[in-house]
Amino acid sequence: MFVRKLPFFIQTPWVGAIGNMSEEIYYGLLRARRENRKVIFFFPYDLFKPFVFSKNGLGVNSELKKVESKYRLFSYNHPISIIGNIALTIGASILILVDITIGRIYRLPSWFRIPSIGSKAIWMHKSSKKFLPNRVLSWDWGNDFSNYLEITLPDKSNRKGSLIMKKMGIPDNAWYVCVYARDSGYYSSKGYKEGRIKEIRNSDIDAYKKSIKLIIDKGGYVVRLGDSRMKEFTGMKGRGFIDYPFTEFKSDLMDLYLIKNCKFFLGPISGIYDVAAMFQIASLMPNSIPNTLSYPLKKRIYLSISMFMTK
Repeated sequence: MFVRKLPFFIQTPWVGAIGNMSEEIYYGLLRARRENRKVIFFFPYDLFKPFVFSKNGLGVNSELKKVESKYRLFSYNHPISIIGNIALTIGASILILVDITIGRIYRLPSWFRIPSIGSKAIWMHKSSKKFLPNRVLSWDWGNDFSNYLEITLPDKSNRKGSLIMKKMGIPDNAWYVCVYARDSGYYSSKGYKEGRIKEIRNSDIDAYKKSIKLIIDKGGYVVRLGDSRMKEFTGMKGRGFIDYPFTEFKSDLMDLYLIKNCKFFLGPISGIYDVAAMFQIASLMPNSIPNTLSYPLKKRIYLSISMFMTK
């Protein structure tokens, strides 16, 4: 009870992948706003195997840890945040050692591998050992999602991102759309074989050609997101289309900055989509799998885009 009365709470978003991390940051900030408190985020550092917390040791977007909100207490570079990150890394590494030894004999809970302080509380107002429909209805998630939650990048990152975007060829007064077609190139290059649940989210960037042309014809630019190990798109170079992963401007900062400032996001369920959802960017999601384990769909997402496309 005493912990709930504190003006802040601690949360350790999972740094396994950019999507999971974006999702937990967003829900953590929603919880802070709902409870009129602030959240302190701590993140473990990747060390060396087996003390690696990102998926397949590929690392996580470094800028994502720096996002700001009036409901976040202490910036990522604040001394208290740094001390907490170090402490979390040491503690989580000790748990991994325990899991390596005892885990061979007795299966231990997942938090021995994934730091999850505060993770359960972000999904509910009050903990309960059984499902109570009336309590779920009383949480008023609709109010949480319908009220915009401002999440920004640091001023320094915004200034740098603005300069880089101009170098990419997108003027100050121009609008652009972020397009993403997930494929297996990113993980397969590291020897990771995707299972069926991953493969069904993949698509071919060539299938977006008509959509890309329509956006450009309406006066917008298109920035294709992703990784340089994905399939390159060669259909519209020099016509308002920027195949961003294959440019010199690819960086952790621009991965976030481009999504944060786009008119809307076009792409299926993926980790990058979760970044757009965190920033509450209008999204058009083709070929998407059922979202039983994802964000609830928002009316404004489809209404705003359908109105735009019919102009």
